[in-house]
This record gives sequence, C-alpha cells and structure tokens, in this order.
Amino acid sequence: MDTRKSMIWIGAAMLGAVVLTAALPARQGGMPALNPVAEPDLFPFLKPLDSSALSVPQPAASRDTQLTPTNIAGVEAAAQNMRAQGAGDDQIYRLRADALSPDMADRLAQLDRAEKTWNARVNDYIAERDRLRDGTAAASDEQKIYALQQLRDSRFTAEEQIQLGAYETGGSPRLMQ
Repeated sequence: MDTRKSMIWIGAAMLGAVVLTAALPARQGGMPALNPVAEPDLFPFLKPLDSSALSVPQPAASRDTQLTPTNIAGVEAAAQNMRAQGAGDDQIYRLRADALSPDMADRLAQLDRAEKTWNARVNDYIAERDRLRDGTAAASDEQKIYALQQLRDSRFTAEEQIQLGAYETGGSPRLMQ
C-alpha cells in the first residue's frame, strides 16, 4: 500500500510541475504557453452553425446585393424568359455570371445539361414504351409487364427507375391533396 500511495503522490507532483512550467513563462512574458494537443471534436452537430461557413461567395461586382433564394429564383426566371425567346447557352451563362458568380453560373449550366440529358432519356423511353404497348396488343399482361421491365432495366439504374415512375403517370409528379 505504501508504494501505491507514493506512486500516486509522485504522479500528482509531476502533473503539477508540468502545469506550472507550461503556465509560468506565459505569465512572465517569456515564452508563450504550450498549447495542449487538441482533441478531435466528436460532437460537432451540438454546436451552433457558423453562418459564415454557409454563405455563398459573391463576386466583387455584386457584393452590394445579397444572394437570397428569391434573387436566385429571379435570375432563373430571367434565364427561362431568355431561353423562351431563343437565347443560347452562352447568353444564359453571361446573365447568370453577371448576376450571381461565374462559379454558380458553371454549376447551373451543369445542372441544365444534366436535366436536358435526363429529359431526353425519359422521352426516348416513353416513346419506346408506347411502341411496345401498341405492338404487343395480342400479348398477355405478364408478357407486357416483363417487356416493359426489360426496357426499364436496359435504360435506367434501379435508383433512376424510382424517379421514372413520376414521369410515367403524366409527365410531372403531382402532390396528393
């Protein structure tokens, strides 16, 4: 028991000496205090969000106007109007870059390209689906279902087929009331 108590006292004395040597030079204006090794933050979700990390970078030309969802929606409405009047992708890009930022204009252009590709794939699928339905009038219901599922599997992944169901009912998903 005596060795155990003496070990505890020695450990406590060493810890006290480390704390004093780390804090003493900082108080005397000498060396800065030693920073202990920072432990990783295991619960970052418990801290309030830093609003500066969530802000969207703004170009120098539009720093006086704050980017809000309403402003972005206004720019997108203007882009849709320009597109309806026959504007090209380059003109739409310039509008978005001037109003938002070049980086955001690039991202929106990528989104436009992805949406065009998806819509083309869906339209091709629907045309082929209609041809299958019309051409297999004599086939049984099970054969029609099997043929349609093979068509879906050949053109879309399993995740995409979930989204495809919304387009098959009438072109756009509708919320139930």
